Formats: sequence, structure tokens, C-alpha cells
Amino acid sequence: MNLKQTTTIAILIAVMLLLSACVGQLTTFAPTAAPVQPTVAQATKSPATAAPSQPAATQSARPTPTQPRSAIPPGDLTRTNEGGSVTFAIKPINLGSGASTLDFEVDMNTHSVDLGVDLKALSVLKTDAGVEVAPLAYQGGSGHHVSARLSFPADKLAGAKKLTLVIRNLAGIPERIFSWNL
Repeated sequence: MNLKQTTTIAILIAVMLLLSACVGQLTTFAPTAAPVQPTVAQATKSPATAAPSQPAATQSARPTPTQPRSAIPPGDLTRTNEGGSVTFAIKPINLGSGASTLDFEVDMNTHSVDLGVDLKALSVLKTDAGVEVAPLAYQGGSGHHVSARLSFPADKLAGAKKLTLVIRNLAGIPERIFSWNL
């Protein structure tokens, strides 16, 4: 091999390494190498810095060996409601997990109302069997864009086939209703 061929090969290898670094993967030159697949945890993990209004990664409909089976239907569980200049997006966080509380992620957005209210005093969770449960806790903020958490005792909800979260008397709306079929 002469100097010109050696230089050309070195430049090609450098360009390939640079391109591999740009796409975030180092490509192996072995013809039998298989591509690396992300694990379930990597594929469904959402970045910690994601904005609250961005949808979370949706889990697969078929449980994998590392994913427990659940009676909860797959898909996006976020429910929305708009009225009185306030938009709500509510999503159950640990539905069907067996935890002692059932927690909801609550996002409220407006440009005209201060959202520094205590949703614990305005909310109730109902089941299809007629059980009504008051929240145990509400962790929220104030302002025009609030991300919060609303928690209910899970033991009183056992056997429910449908859950309905009702928020009353906020921004002139008598009732906001969010339902989930289990």
C-alpha cells in the first residue's frame, strides 16, 4: 500500500467515526454484529426535564416479562376539560399498581385566573358502585400554569370498574368530570 492509499483509508475511517458519533452510536465494522436494541426501561423512560404538558411515553399493549399484567387498558389515560378559561389535563399515575394511594397528575393552564386553589376541597372520586372518596392530599402551586398531584385512598376503591373524578366550582364551572374505565 502506498502513502496515498493509506491516507485515503485513514480519512475514510475518521469520517465514519465522526458520523457515528453524530448519530449517537458507534458502528462496528464486524459484519456479524447485531444492532443494539434499547431495553424496555430505556424505551419507555421519559426525560426528567420534559415539560409537564408533553405526553408521557405510552406502554406497549402486550406485557413483556418485565412488565406486570394489569386490568388497566393500555394507551393514554389523560383526560382533558376546558371551560371558564381553564384547561385541565388529568392522568392517573399509579392506577392498578396496588399502592396505598391512587394519585393523579393534574395540569391546569389559564391566562386569566389564578390557579392557587386547594383541589382537595373541590374534588371527589366516585366509583361505579356509588362509593365517593374525598382526597387525602393535594400538592399544587399557584399562578397561571400549575402542575400538581391529587391523592385518594386506594383501599376504598377496590373492585371498581369505573372511576370518575369530579372537580366542583372552579372558574365558574359547576362540575368538571374525568372518567376512566378499568
